[in-house]
Amino acid sequence: MTAPRPPQPSVMQLIQKRRKQSIRQAAATAGISEARWRQLESGARSTPLGYAPEPAPPGTLARMARAAGVTPAELRENGEDEAAVILEELIAEHAAQADADEEAAAAGARAASEVRGLSARQRAALAAMIADDLRTLRGSD
Repeated sequence: MTAPRPPQPSVMQLIQKRRKQSIRQAAATAGISEARWRQLESGARSTPLGYAPEPAPPGTLARMARAAGVTPAELRENGEDEAAVILEELIAEHAAQADADEEAAAAGARAASEVRGLSARQRAALAAMIADDLRTLRGSD
């Protein structure tokens, strides 16, 4: 006799309901394979003896929730406190990155307007300095 399929976890029902993109797109956003997404969303994996429960690790669950638009509060409501904390960290990292990108774009626009008044030799020197600075920032010095 094979083990029956366990019920789908409530948090995965929420993720499935909220997901607006295809499983392939959502899995790519979450950084997991489409097969793994399907397995975790169903809450079970197939074994020679039937099905076994397959809960998502908290980090994976947080990335899946983010891809589907589920909030940290909703994760907590479903008893997934650790995943909620990780999701909050992911959201904060994304916001910080967006702020940094915006600041860099503004600085680039200001620099571009200032470069217009430089000679060709000055522009070449500036380009070399920027390239050196980028290598230093990336740690490839």
